[in-house]
Amino acid sequence: MRLSRLPPPVPESEMTPAARAVLGFAKAEAQRLNHHYLGTEHLLLGIMRDAASDVARILASHADLGSVRTKVSEIVGVGSDASAGELPLTPRASKVLHFARREAEMYGERRIAPAHLLLGILREGEGIATHVLLELHIDMGTVRAETSRSLGPPRVRPADKPPEG
Repeated sequence: MRLSRLPPPVPESEMTPAARAVLGFAKAEAQRLNHHYLGTEHLLLGIMRDAASDVARILASHADLGSVRTKVSEIVGVGSDASAGELPLTPRASKVLHFARREAEMYGERRIAPAHLLLGILREGEGIATHVLLELHIDMGTVRAETSRSLGPPRVRPADKPPEG
């Protein structure tokens, strides 16, 4: 059996205040569902709860928060007892944060913003958040394109350019 090693967690200091707020909303959503973990579905809900952000408006143009909450509940259910204390990230949610860091770097940003979190969810592509989006018939390519447009063109660092010749 091969075990995959998870990278260390992304520190909150590498996130914008808006991305930290999304994490707070995600934790509140997990607690509302009596879940004892923080998964991709909670990150998606957290992004959607930040109604002032461009990325939340992009998602809201495809599905409303209530529909996403309902679909999350249908897929993963509601826990029987309240969660208390820290909520550990699922392996997929941890991957999303690392993908979000890469997305931020691609756009020349030093810190992760909510749009990078959504792009991380879309890049991970297998978590509950992805299943929710698919079940709601949301075209993830369209959401990715709209989110990318909201960030402007990616910036490629000189070290990332292919060799000429």
